[in-house]
Amino acid sequence: MDNNNIDINRRNENPEFEEAAFDIKKVAFAVLDNWYWFVLSLIVCLLLAFLYLRYATPQYKITSTILIKTDKGSLGGSSEMGILNELGVLNGNKNVNDELQVLQSRSLMEKVVNSLHLTTTYYAVGRVKKTELYKNTPILMQTSGLTKEAYKIPLTIHFDGTNNQLQFDDGRVKRSLSIGDSIARPYGTFTFYRNPDFTDTVITDDYLVQVQDTNTVIDGYLKALKVDLVDKDANVIQLSLVSPVAEKGKD
Repeated sequence: MDNNNIDINRRNENPEFEEAAFDIKKVAFAVLDNWYWFVLSLIVCLLLAFLYLRYATPQYKITSTILIKTDKGSLGGSSEMGILNELGVLNGNKNVNDELQVLQSRSLMEKVVNSLHLTTTYYAVGRVKKTELYKNTPILMQTSGLTKEAYKIPLTIHFDGTNNQLQFDDGRVKRSLSIGDSIARPYGTFTFYRNPDFTDTVITDDYLVQVQDTNTVIDGYLKALKVDLVDKDANVIQLSLVSPVAEKGKD
């Protein structure tokens, strides 16, 4: 009985109590009355998430480790040499540091770019976006006599895999070619071949081929490549690179 009187007194002394309860009900009814807007918002968010996952270009982080073997026998031949090594005067990791510099050198990256033909990029053109193909392209393009203008002009290639015919389009000239033919333009000469390593049975009609300046490509990969000494004692070097094509990053 006393407890009921206390509750009644609290409500009389605090009229805001009933107002708060009334407000909660009001909000609940407002939500129920407009439930379709919440459902519609949920559907829109799920649709946007699906479109992002479907059409966004993925980025892959490729990581590799290298164990550098160093010859410490000459450093540990006497107690004096061991002391100097402990003091850092004669560093047993000197070879490792040299390897760090080599792995980040421009000359090595130039060899990588040239050997993998990274200056030419192939894309499959879809309805919404283009997808880089790397080695999985049915055609390959060889260039010669390129000028700076060539790096600004994307080439659209319409390829018919059944009869080895293609159409070259640089936005200025359209010309029909056969596999093995060359076309000379003011900014360079282009020859097209079939890719012998192409194994996919599905051939997209339209492709985009972009040629880049060698120095620009080298600078881009040097900036993207991360080389770190993971463990000085174990002489372990870690290399990491982020690439939209996992196979390209591994190579």
